[in-house]
Order: sequence, then C-alpha cells, then structure tokens
Amino acid sequence: MGSGSVAKVMLDDVKSLHIFVADSTPLYARAIIMPLATVVLVFWLDWRLAIATLGVLAFGSVVLVLARQRSENMAQRYHQARERVSAAVIEFVQAMPVVRTFDSGSTSFLRYQHASKSGSMCSKAGIDRPDFQRVFSFSILNPLPTIFVLIWCGYGLLHAGSLDFIAWVAVLLIASGMAEAVMPMMMLNNLVAQTRLSVQRIYQVLAMPELSRPRADRQPKEASITFEQVSFHYPQARTGAALQEVSFHVPVGQIVALVGPSGAGKAPWRGCCCVTPIPTKAIFVLAAWICAICG
Repeated sequence: MGSGSVAKVMLDDVKSLHIFVADSTPLYARAIIMPLATVVLVFWLDWRLAIATLGVLAFGSVVLVLARQRSENMAQRYHQARERVSAAVIEFVQAMPVVRTFDSGSTSFLRYQHASKSGSMCSKAGIDRPDFQRVFSFSILNPLPTIFVLIWCGYGLLHAGSLDFIAWVAVLLIASGMAEAVMPMMMLNNLVAQTRLSVQRIYQVLAMPELSRPRADRQPKEASITFEQVSFHYPQARTGAALQEVSFHVPVGQIVALVGPSGAGKAPWRGCCCVTPIPTKAIFVLAAWICAICG
C-alpha cells in the first residue's frame, strides 16, 4: 500500500468517524424520536388516518430502498477514485522539489490530472445518472402527498359521520412530521453507510502484516550501493510487484533522486538501504558486502 492510500485512510476515513459521532446525535432526535412521537399521537387521534399515513411512508420507503441498492457500486467507485486522487496529490506535492530538479514535472502533473479527472467523472456520473425510482420516492416522501391522502381519507370519513372535524384538523397539522423526518433519516443512513465503508477500510489497513526486519545488525564500511535484480511486493498487494528486477550502482558521493507515483516502490528501495523490508528476490550490495540474498 502506497502513502497515498494510507493518507486517504488517515484523513478521509478517520475524519468520517468524527463526522458520524458529531452529526449523528442531533439526527437521531429528528429521524427517530420525532416520527415515533408523531405516530403515537396520530394513532391516539384516529387509527384509520394513522394507517393511511404509514401506508404512504411505507410505499415511498420500499421504492427508495430499491433505488439505493443500485447505488452501492457507485459508492465503491467513488471511494476508489478518491484514493487515487489522494495518491496523485501526495506524489505531485511532496516530490515537487525533486521533479523541478530533474525534469519539467509534466509526467507527475499528468498522473495527477488523470486521477483528478477520473474522480470528477465518477462524481458527475453519480449526480447526473437518471434514476426514476429515487426521484419518485422523494416525491412520495414529501409532506404534500401525505396531506393529500389524509384530506381524501378524512373527507370520506367525515361525510360518513365516523370522524370528528377537530381530530381531522389535528391530524393534518401533525401528521406531516413523519414525512418531514424522512430526509434526516436518509442523512443518518448515509452517514452510517459511509462510516461502515470507512471502518472496513481502516480494519483492512490494521490487518496488514508489518514488514519484516533483518535479524542481523551490521554496519557498512562505506556509502556505495549496488542493486542486482531487486524485486519487492507489498503483502496483500492489489497489483503486481512494486520493484521488479531493478539493477543499478550508486558510487560514494553521488546524489540519487527517487521519483514515481505513490506505491511505485520508493519506500521499499529506501528501506532496502536501511533496515525495513526484505526483498522478494534480490542480491544487493551495500558498502562492499552482500546484505541479502533472497528468492
């Protein structure tokens, strides 16, 4: 896992946990307490009008659930795009001094531009996607359709002589509270869904094994470095090897810059020269003696 993916988890996913804790408390009152109190009061006034109100909400909720099942794949694509953008931003910003020294920076900027464009296209596709079920459910879950149903049902019951006029007016005044609680309930549901994805991503990072450390602690005699057919891949990596058959020699006093996208193997290369990872397959010489022969 590159530094861009880790930064996305540390910034966006951990931040979403704080947002859930801060925003969920007031939403619980509006999304749960208020509709429950409204249902009890409407049932106390007239149980027939209460059943009519619950029927409208149940119909709109079923349509909304069917519409939300199609948006789960879009949410996964959106989070993956955010991760790629974070990786490109870290590469473009942190590597800028090295990029300015050795090249024009066009390659790093193009990677950042492509990642940003793919993230914008993913967000735009989710916003512009026509979804009849979602629009229809929103129109049903507004207070106005509920009031229309209550007016029609109450008018029939009033003419039949089985409904008191004062109770009918009271139900019309307070029954819209159940429909008004739908939007806070949806916001709370979105917070829970986003937090669930963030928690899963955090657990994936925590479950990754630590990179092994060399058992022997040896001191080099000089500062020259030689790599021969060095290969390295991260544990549980989604893609192939971060380093694949890399060979070069760095004499004493020479300055070497590491430039590449997040996850390209810059940290393992630096770690091979220090103490951190063990390469998958390598013969590299540090300060005129063989450090590791693996594979």
